[in-house]
Amino acid sequence: MSGYRITVTAVKRRSSGRKTLKLRAFQWTHATGTWSVDPDYRRIMDAPGDPAARVNDAVSHVSSMRGTRLSRNRTAWRVERGFDLPIAIGSVILDAVRADGRHEVDVDNLKVVVSQLGSYITRLGTLTAEPALYTETLRALRTEILRALY
Repeated sequence: MSGYRITVTAVKRRSSGRKTLKLRAFQWTHATGTWSVDPDYRRIMDAPGDPAARVNDAVSHVSSMRGTRLSRNRTAWRVERGFDLPIAIGSVILDAVRADGRHEVDVDNLKVVVSQLGSYITRLGTLTAEPALYTETLRALRTEILRALY
């Protein structure tokens, strides 16, 4: 799969020091113009006792390996246990990171962006204004996303 990859990381502090974990990687595919979870970096974050979540994750994994969309209407990507990133919001955030030429995002910063700007990103999809106004609004929103992430 060719394209641009962005990795979501988390810093874990342990008695032996700090360790950066790669939680998820998202892959931009030029042919389809969409983001997907990169199957090379998939980790199941769900509790071992949650078979439904493991099945959903496995179905998503198989589907993304084939390069097809899920038949179910999946609305969020699992980033880590307790944090699902809505696809509509995540796509805008990942586009902003890609436009800035970066390849890594901290999960805590990502949560802040979703919390603070998620409603604005969602409303962006409902704009029916002129293309110039939409472009300017998107540019301003991307600036705020990057400011919050980095």
